Amino acid sequence: MPGASVQTTVIVRNHASEPREARVRARVPAGWIVDPVDAVGVVPGDGQTAAFTVTITAPRSASPGRSIVTADLELGGDPRGEVAECLIQVAAP
Repeated sequence: MPGASVQTTVIVRNHASEPREARVRARVPAGWIVDPVDAVGVVPGDGQTAAFTVTITAPRSASPGRSIVTADLELGGDPRGEVAECLIQVAAP
């Protein structure tokens, strides 16, 4: 529904032997709100994972339908690009 919020979680795996800092930024349609803008944390090494959760809010003016949200990842200071995506369905009010 326009104005509603949803949480989504991005799981980041670190294949390096040492822990690395990860920065996840959700790329959303113009006018949408993401909290936090950058989800930052340390991912342990040796194939372990860490979860980064963000809350996405559609504006009250959002049209009903599907919108694509992507996750842009930086791991250990290296940009990895948009590594994941999800669809958010905005229901009619």
